[in-house]
Amino acid sequence: MGWRFRKSMKIAPGVRLNIGKRGASVSFGGRGARMTIGKSGTRVTTGIPGTGLSYTTKLNKKSRSKKQAVTVSKRTSFFSQLLWFLLVGWWLGAIIVIIAYICFALIITIPIGVSLINQLPSIIARRRSSAIAPMPSQVQVKQRNFLIRAAWFVCVGFWLAFLWMVVAYALCLTIIGMPIGFWMFEQTPGILTLRKSA
Repeated sequence: MGWRFRKSMKIAPGVRLNIGKRGASVSFGGRGARMTIGKSGTRVTTGIPGTGLSYTTKLNKKSRSKKQAVTVSKRTSFFSQLLWFLLVGWWLGAIIVIIAYICFALIITIPIGVSLINQLPSIIARRRSSAIAPMPSQVQVKQRNFLIRAAWFVCVGFWLAFLWMVVAYALCLTIIGMPIGFWMFEQTPGILTLRKSA
């Protein structure tokens, strides 16, 4: 039997930093609803306090393949996305956006905030890419220069992404505008930091 190490510390109300042998992760929420973002991906756990009943779902999975890979889009049905949004996505997404912008304001935690926004499409409507296909190295998506993306984030992306998400939420609340709202949430990481997706 090998040695195990795990330390969890509270860094803000409802936010905990977990450190273990396999790496670090951040947890948001409390009893009944918790989201954990770490090296192995993002997990959301919901349950009924005091009953011992809970359900955990993994929003994204990281490929273990060492080969160059490109993501192949594979969506869940619109009905599933609608149901998730109505039951979980609308309130959990709002909490994540608030936490992300608190991270931006603290400056030193900006990378955590950006990571949270990158996960927003999965959190809001379970829009994810779950199929991985090995491809030649030339297919790799080349990102813009880091300094250009940093300047965009500070001067434009910070406030433009917020306005973009407000419009997306408004469209989702009209029901009929949900497909456009979901699409806008999917584009939010690019609006925030000019990130190119595969």
